[in-house]
Amino acid sequence: MESINSFQGEHRFLSNFWPCCIIWEGLVYPSLEHAYAASKTDDISLKKIIQSCPTPGEAKEWLEDHDIKPAVSWTIPKKLLVMEELLLIKFGGKEPLLTRALMDTGNVALIEGNDWGDSFWGVYEGMGENNLGKLLMKVRKSLFEEKKQIEKHLSSADTHQQLADTTGKTRLALYQKMMAFGISQKKYLGY
Repeated sequence: MESINSFQGEHRFLSNFWPCCIIWEGLVYPSLEHAYAASKTDDISLKKIIQSCPTPGEAKEWLEDHDIKPAVSWTIPKKLLVMEELLLIKFGGKEPLLTRALMDTGNVALIEGNDWGDSFWGVYEGMGENNLGKLLMKVRKSLFEEKKQIEKHLSSADTHQQLADTTGKTRLALYQKMMAFGISQKKYLGY
């Protein structure tokens, strides 16, 4: 099976360090890494400090650099859940170019190969759980399924409002998804 073995170069957009707008727990973050790092604490003042870190790398290291332990609730299942939710925000349609870029990876395996020793989120020296890659592939699959559902509903809807009602989305959310998925309104709604 074909694979993307590193989230660098042309595949850098898959990295959590890629700049994008993430609205999470009432705050706006400049990258997924910022939001993920802030999720490790329940203290809103610390979240705001992490939010304002100049780079994703600084956000990632902030708690450790200041000798602050993650919240007791910061377990492996919670880490995975938070990461999946953040990936859904990043690639879910509000930034159509990111959505399309992820979907354009098709069915290739996504492997977060790295040289910094992360074998939980990625693969280091051929070993690792590749949890980030697995979650990205899960998100990608859900996007393809969502696109298929919207196209199915589009073929039977007469108006945008009827389509929004059938899909359970607001008209704005539906429009964002259509843009992100590259679905032409003209084809389905006759204009």
